[in-house]
Amino acid sequence: MALSLMHSALLCNITNEGSISLTNAPIPKATYQADFSVTQVLAAVFAPLSFAFLSAGFILLPIHERVTKAKLLQLMSGVPAAVYWIAMFVWDYLVHFVICMFLIIPFAIFAHFVFFGAYSNAIGTALLLMLLYGWASIPFGYLMSFLLNTGSVGFTIIVGLCATIGVGAGSSLIASMMDADPDSEFAIKISPIIWILRTLFPTFSLSYGFGNLFGIAFTNSFCDSIPSTELDFYCNLPTIDDRDVLFKCCKKICKDECLKSSDFLTWDIHACGRDALFLCIHGFIFFSLVLLFEMKIMAVLLRTIRFRWRRWRNRNLLIVQENIIEDSDVLREEERVRNLIATETGSGREALVLSDLTKLYKNFYAVNRLTFGIHEEECFGLLGVNGAGKTTTFRMLTGDCYPTAGNSFIQNSSIMMNLKKGSDLVKSFEVPTTLAKGLTKDSAHELPEIGLVGNPVFPSRYAIFHRFSNLTIVFLLPWSKISILEEI
Repeated sequence: MALSLMHSALLCNITNEGSISLTNAPIPKATYQADFSVTQVLAAVFAPLSFAFLSAGFILLPIHERVTKAKLLQLMSGVPAAVYWIAMFVWDYLVHFVICMFLIIPFAIFAHFVFFGAYSNAIGTALLLMLLYGWASIPFGYLMSFLLNTGSVGFTIIVGLCATIGVGAGSSLIASMMDADPDSEFAIKISPIIWILRTLFPTFSLSYGFGNLFGIAFTNSFCDSIPSTELDFYCNLPTIDDRDVLFKCCKKICKDECLKSSDFLTWDIHACGRDALFLCIHGFIFFSLVLLFEMKIMAVLLRTIRFRWRRWRNRNLLIVQENIIEDSDVLREEERVRNLIATETGSGREALVLSDLTKLYKNFYAVNRLTFGIHEEECFGLLGVNGAGKTTTFRMLTGDCYPTAGNSFIQNSSIMMNLKKGSDLVKSFEVPTTLAKGLTKDSAHELPEIGLVGNPVFPSRYAIFHRFSNLTIVFLLPWSKISILEEI
């Protein structure tokens, strides 16, 4: 007002005519948006993307232990497969649980009025979805570890899968279904795709669930986000009607159109109940499949399928076979073992029997119809150049790899058909060359430093040797029937 009077005086002094008028108008009303579609899409994008790196980290250890044979050694030492996987899951889930507790902090900092206070069930639902995602995604990673041999590749695949299915498909579908009527033609066409992705991938359930969670949470807390004095001012305006976004917050005049809070865990298409249920089911299904793949029947079935697939894929390959003239004692040993198998059960009177044990890599025979038997109280050695198949034979005996054909028996147990029982009778140790060379019988007490338990005696109960050096020390291992000592 003062500036207007001053400028009017200046204008009259210069021009001797004219004036400046001032008109007061009310401050424009603040605009409020009750549409939280952008918030839902952003939640569906960043929730699976952030958890992708967490869930991908749990695939590294299973791949590492399987590739480095640490898992095989534990199973051969008598650890049941179920105990192995349960122990790993408990530890991984504990890590996931602690991280989820820390993830509550951003909710409290950036959206306190939405997820806490009167609407604390929102943060409870968010925490439930995060914990259920760990329950489902960790066994899913275990399943993927069976198919991969490199930890970095597995990590990349899990992150890429979460980015594609969770971020891409999840955010796109939740954006398209945001305002759709469940009975509309569009919703009916899209619904099967949503159910398929929700059934197969935990990351999609997390993405879709978090999108719906944020939509409901921000809608429920919309009226509380407006200052009470400002809300009272707008509700008392004579021009307010049901077209105004704040009308549903005016409890004195909105009547049946007032904003009603929605529940999170319902079966509604825009709620989180379906996704939470499927995440819970995923955990049971995926972990059951992990244990099923460790069972003998499944292992035999998968081995048969894998063998038939490789044979079909390599049907046109020319298999390389060396023309080797076998010695007469080798032929006699093969004939003796075949007669033994025909007349006796298992290994009969032998400590160990190998019958036509064969390992084929593509078109090359690493082991070709190996047949022999080892007598009780006998020290038996395998000699041969590099690539002769000694280590491959040991790997088949310990269950590290499965033979293409043939079998082996210890007492009445088939190692190939019952690895658990056979491995209780077979123990494998790797003795470093630098440790094996230069040792004498008197200095053999130094060997327990590498973890071999027992006193060196000659002969061992049963033993198989690989690559004899200056001296090979043999151990009496009371808990095993067969001891395999391999120099590395």
